[in-house]
Amino acid sequence: MKNINIILVILLLFTSSSIFGQRKKVIKLTGKLISNNEVQCITEERTNPDSKTDSIIVKTCLWHNYKFVMTGIPDYRGRYGYAYELFFIDKEQQKKITNSGLFNEKINKLEDLINEIIKNDFDNYKSDPGLSNCLDGVKFKRFKMDDMGISFNERNEIEFNVTFGLGQACYNDDGTSVSFDMSDLKEYLK
Repeated sequence: MKNINIILVILLLFTSSSIFGQRKKVIKLTGKLISNNEVQCITEERTNPDSKTDSIIVKTCLWHNYKFVMTGIPDYRGRYGYAYELFFIDKEQQKKITNSGLFNEKINKLEDLINEIIKNDFDNYKSDPGLSNCLDGVKFKRFKMDDMGISFNERNEIEFNVTFGLGQACYNDDGTSVSFDMSDLKEYLK
């Protein structure tokens, strides 16, 4: 039965609407398809009209009645920048929401926890001789939930992604990710 549910979720993903404006059937999803902490993701490569060598990468993940879309678009050097979208799915409609719409009234506590880890990474980058030039003169700023990109990694953990706003020369080191197992976030989720 679990394999049938996985196939059904994959089929639902392929029929979902795209951020590129293609009109397709909206996902019909209920909490019965995916268990409490199970996340289903699919990654696809799309043709990039601006590049013959670098595809656009779209990773779509479903958890409960939420759909997370991470779109990677390469620049002229093949380096990927990412855009993140979050949707709430209700019956046959999906509505784009902000990241804070996923969390309950304890969101500030979660933001504090995430920012503590981000600040630690930032301080480590700043003291690294190979990265210190990139962060010279840059001060740490606290990130709100809606300033972060939310995605899932290969271990099925939720990731909160941020960028520090560094220049092109430091593009590859411009940010960090904080990961949690979904079960560790129960107290913060709606």
